[in-house]
Amino acid sequence: MLDVSDGVTLSSILDYWAVPYSESSGREVGLFTGGQGSRGSQNLLELDAALTVESLLDPYAQDWANNNEGFTPFLQPSSPPVAVPSEQISLDTLGGMGSGGQLVTVQPAGSETRITPRAPGRYFGPLPAAKQWQLLTQTVSATPTNRARTTLGVGEEVDVYLYSPYTSPYDPVPPNWSTNVSWTTTAGSVSPLTGGSTGLTAPSNAASVTVTMHYNTVAFSTNFTVVEPTTVVCAVTVGRTYFDIGQAGAGMHITPYVGPTNVSFYQVQLMEVGQPATDVQGYFLDLAHPAPPHDYASKADHFDIQLGYDNSWPANYDWATSGVYPSPYSQGSFTWHIPAKWKVGSGPTNDLAGSWDQVFTLAPDGTVTVQKFNHTVTRHVNEHYGVVIPDP
Repeated sequence: MLDVSDGVTLSSILDYWAVPYSESSGREVGLFTGGQGSRGSQNLLELDAALTVESLLDPYAQDWANNNEGFTPFLQPSSPPVAVPSEQISLDTLGGMGSGGQLVTVQPAGSETRITPRAPGRYFGPLPAAKQWQLLTQTVSATPTNRARTTLGVGEEVDVYLYSPYTSPYDPVPPNWSTNVSWTTTAGSVSPLTGGSTGLTAPSNAASVTVTMHYNTVAFSTNFTVVEPTTVVCAVTVGRTYFDIGQAGAGMHITPYVGPTNVSFYQVQLMEVGQPATDVQGYFLDLAHPAPPHDYASKADHFDIQLGYDNSWPANYDWATSGVYPSPYSQGSFTWHIPAKWKVGSGPTNDLAGSWDQVFTLAPDGTVTVQKFNHTVTRHVNEHYGVVIPDP
């Protein structure tokens, strides 16, 4: 029996056994992306592949004739093992791995792509590893409770993360290649412009917005719809105005809410627009006690209504309250018709789609009623506070 330790070569072994030989092996590797294939449905994948150089002769090749356990390769891993440089590894048509050792690609859901590792010379290695990454979105505002929503209010802020389903959704660990990631948006602004996450500030007017992650030639996007405030959709009465006994007047403290309420308008400032009184009747036609206008002194014409995260007006702001009307009393009424404007920061000023009325009524006995946002307060001259419907 030949001893390779005496310098016997593979060719001499084969000459000794007088048999022709060849050694070859190969495999084709496919990647199937799960999910229902549909237009716009994409998977962001990180692929890793490692190959080892195969270059040493099996020292026991001369024993093959006596080996009944099956075929053993002629070539063995280098000792110590030598890795194929990642720059020399490609995954079929997806291209090269690059110096970072990863290949990032976007593939349609429900598709199959060949990712067979290939490199110059002889090599072997395990199957490529595939890790899915997604873009997680989380609104800064905790109201509404669905913070993963992609419908936003004007000016609303939302964080956009690269994350893997195998990490905690709200504590994402960005991939090591994210240092080479950049971000763009079609409207509004994003900051920072690089890294594993960014923050989108929605534009100050309605828009469709696409935020895109860029890595080398790969682009992966998520879409948002930005909506504008429409009108006051509801209100709650939280208090009543105090008057001295014998005075004719009434008032209530209201907290209105702006819609739509499936988004947050905490970046929006609102202004009631001042106008003269309309529908003036009876008592208020007398120049001794004319119907007052809705003006700056009545909190009109200045942007001091900063909406909250729940789209509410500021606390202790909207007091729908009459003045104190002098006797003698008679039947009379007037209306403030109130349009409104809104803006985001230093952005453009816009007309609010909806408007509302504030109606004041005086009865001959000095009873005063004030109505606003479907709430009514009625007070008699012998009461300190009126009665509110709905009751606060």
